Amino acid sequence: MDAGLQRRVEALLQEADITPGGDRPQDLDILDPRFYARVLADGSLGLGESYMEGWWQAHSLDGLLTHLLDARLDERVHGSGEVWDALKAKLFNLQSGQGSYEVGKRHYDLGNDLYRAMLGKRLV
Repeated sequence: MDAGLQRRVEALLQEADITPGGDRPQDLDILDPRFYARVLADGSLGLGESYMEGWWQAHSLDGLLTHLLDARLDERVHGSGEVWDALKAKLFNLQSGQGSYEVGKRHYDLGNDLYRAMLGKRLV
């Protein structure tokens, strides 16, 4: 486990008044050290998936989530997947002139076979 990842996640949790290993309703117990990397890599999705995988547990799940949302941590930890999606959208914008043409061609230049199957041989 990377201690730097742990410190970063714990600092974020502290901003939401959540203490790993604490005994208050909003506190959580981290059962698997992979939790830290997963949350930083995948944001709120990683938090949810690591919960389902049993990597952490909460004394009060609704209390923990309320504190996380009140601190707006979901707006600050987006995960690398979201960064990659934004980069792809900028680099491969399908709404550009050529991109729009390719999308239109792929969706609308289907030939008469499809329309014949839907409308019958007279295409009405």
